[in-house]
Amino acid sequence: MSFSLEGFFSDLVLEVAAESEACGDLSEDSFFSIATDYLIDSGDITNAERVAYLRPGVRVDGFTGDPRDEDGILTIIVSDYCSKDTPDSLNKSGLDTLIKQAANFVSKCTSSSFVDGLEETSPVFGLADLIRTRWPEILKARIIVITNRILRIRSSTIPDIPVNGISCSVSLWDLSRLYDYVVSGKAKEDLIIDFSSDYGGALPALAAHLAETDYRSYLLVVPGEQLAQIYAKWGTQLLEKNVRVFLQARGKVNKGIRETIEKEPAMLFAYNNGLTATATSVETCPTRNGLSLTSITNLQIVNGGQTTASIYDAWRRKKDLSKVFVQVKLSVVDAIKSEEIVPRISEYANSQNKVSAADFFSNHPFHIAIEQLSRQIVAPRADGSLVDSRWFYERARGQYMDEKGRLNSSAERRKFEIMFPRTQVITKTDLAKYFNTWLRRPEVVSKGSQRNFTNFADYIDAQWKKDSTVFNEVFFKKAMAKAILFKALERNVSAQDWYQGGYRANIVAYTISLLSHLFVRSSKEFNLLAIWQTQNVPSELMNELIRVAGDVHSHLVNPPFGSPANVTEYAKTSRCWELLIDKEVKWSKAIDSFIITKSEILRQDKEVKEKVRFESGVDAQMKALSLGPSFWGAVHSWAAERGFSSKDCNILLSASSASFYPSERQAKFLLAVLERCKDAGYVP
Repeated sequence: MSFSLEGFFSDLVLEVAAESEACGDLSEDSFFSIATDYLIDSGDITNAERVAYLRPGVRVDGFTGDPRDEDGILTIIVSDYCSKDTPDSLNKSGLDTLIKQAANFVSKCTSSSFVDGLEETSPVFGLADLIRTRWPEILKARIIVITNRILRIRSSTIPDIPVNGISCSVSLWDLSRLYDYVVSGKAKEDLIIDFSSDYGGALPALAAHLAETDYRSYLLVVPGEQLAQIYAKWGTQLLEKNVRVFLQARGKVNKGIRETIEKEPAMLFAYNNGLTATATSVETCPTRNGLSLTSITNLQIVNGGQTTASIYDAWRRKKDLSKVFVQVKLSVVDAIKSEEIVPRISEYANSQNKVSAADFFSNHPFHIAIEQLSRQIVAPRADGSLVDSRWFYERARGQYMDEKGRLNSSAERRKFEIMFPRTQVITKTDLAKYFNTWLRRPEVVSKGSQRNFTNFADYIDAQWKKDSTVFNEVFFKKAMAKAILFKALERNVSAQDWYQGGYRANIVAYTISLLSHLFVRSSKEFNLLAIWQTQNVPSELMNELIRVAGDVHSHLVNPPFGSPANVTEYAKTSRCWELLIDKEVKWSKAIDSFIITKSEILRQDKEVKEKVRFESGVDAQMKALSLGPSFWGAVHSWAAERGFSSKDCNILLSASSASFYPSERQAKFLLAVLERCKDAGYVP
C-alpha cells in the first residue's frame, strides 16, 4: 500500500460512508462493523456483536460473545468515531473517559436493579443480562477501544484496571494501529514472555537446528503450572489465529486430556503429543547444565491449543499440576517469513485434533478462482447507471485499499473506484455469510463471522475436491445476487417501525433462509440470476421479505421457555431455526414470479460446463506446449528409469518431439502423468 496515514484515514471515512449508504446505517454503526472486521481478521477477536448504549458515565458499543466460549473472559468494545475531514487526536483524558464508561457499564450489569430497568427486547438488555448471569464464571475482562482518531499519549502501555473485583485489561486500536495492521500486517505489539523474572525461571532447552542455517528450533519441557500461568496472563493471544477459531468452533477443553490431568497427571507427558509453537525471536543463555531459554517474543501455539486450554482449566479449578509436564517444539520464524511459514506449520502440525485444510483457507484455490472471476466479470448496469462496474472480491482483508493505493494518480484511483464501487466490495467472511444463509444455516451465521466461515470453509473444501468446475461464472453471479439480496434486506429492515435496533443480522439471515427453505421444500429453484441481471431486488419481492422479516423479528425476541433468554444466544441455536420452520410462515403468490424452470437450469448448466470444458482443454494444451520438447524428454528419461507404464512413457516420448501437437485429451493426460512423476519424487 503506497498511501500515507492521512490517505488511509480518507479511505476509511469513504468506506464508512459507502457502508452506511448501502446498509442504511448510522456512520457509527458502519465504523464499528468495518473496524471490528479488521480485529477479527487480525485474530484479536473472533466475533463482534453491535450493542449501542450511552448514558451519562456509562457506555458500551459491542461485545464479542458469551464468556463461556472465551475461557471465562468478558470482552467489551467501545467505539469512538470522528466524522471530521482530517485525522483528529485522542488524548489521555478522552481515552480515560471511554475506559471508565465501559468499566461502569460492566459494573452496573452486576446489579439486578440496573438490568431489570432496561427494555427486555433491547440488545443492551440481552448483553446486561448475559453479564449478570455469567458474572460468577467470569475470570477476566477486556475493554477494547476502537477509534479513527490518533492516540496522543507518552505511555506505550495501558495498565489493567479493577472492575468489581476482577482484573480488566485495556486494548486500543486507534487510526495508527489500524493503518499499521493494513500496511504491514503487524496486528499487535510484541508479546514478550520473560522467564528470567516471571513464571518460575528460565526453561532448559535443546537446540534442534544447524548453526549455519537461518532456521532455529528448540525442544522444551514446560511444567504444567508454568504453562497455565502464561496462559492465564496472555489467554487466546497465544493461540495462532486459525487454531483459535478452530477451537472456539469445536469446543476447547478436551475431556480425555482433562481426565489424564486429574487421574494420571504424571502420564500426560507420555500420552500427549505436546505443543508445536512459533516465535519471532528468543533469548538464550548457556549454563552448566546446557542451554536455557530466558524469553520468548510473540509466542504462538499452532498445535496443542486444547492441551493448553485443558491444563489452564485444571489450574483455575485448583487441581494439582506438580506432576504435569508438556513437551514443546518451538520454531523461531522471522517476522517477514511468518506469513508464509506459520500457516504451513499450523496445517502440517495439527494431528491431535485434526484441523482440515479448509481451516487454513486463505490461499485455497476457491478463493483465487472467485477473486479472478470478480476482476473479469462486468456487472449489468443498474437502472440509471451510465458506466460499467465489477464486484470486487477481497481474498484478504484490505486488498481493495491496497490495489487502489498502488495507483499513481488521483485520476487512476478515481477510475478504479468507478470500476469497483465501494458498495460492491465483498470479503470472504461476507461471502460465507451470504452462502450459509442461502444454505439455510441461519443459526450458524448467527454464531459470528469466524465460526460461520469455518463451517463454510469445510463445505467449500469438500465441494472443491468433488467437482471444482461448479465454481464458475454462474456460481459467481449467483453469489453476488445473494449479496445484493442480503444487503438490500438489511437496508430495508433498518427503516421499519418495528425495528428497534439490534439483531438485524439475525433477522436478515433467518428471513432469507426461510425464502430458500420455501423453494427447497417445494423442489423449485429461485431465480437468482434475475437479481444479478438487474443488480437490484424488485419491490414485490422486497415487500414480501419485509413482511416475513417482521414475523422473524417477533420470533427472535420471544424465546420459548427452556431456550436462552438472550436473543443473540437464542439465534445461535438449532432450536430457534427448527421452531421457526414449524410455524410455516406463509408467502404470497408474488414469490411465484421468481421460480426458474428445470429446463432453464439445465440449459444454464450445460452452457457453463461446455465453456469450462473448452477453456480447461485449451489451457492444458497451452501449458503442455509451453513446457517444450526438452522438458518432456527429461521427464520421459526419468519415468522410464523408474518403471513407469508404457502408456505413460509413450505419451512423454511423443511430447519430446518438436512436431508433437497434443489434442485436448492428450494434453490433459500428459499433465496428469507429470503430476504422478512429481508425486513419485521428480523435481523439474
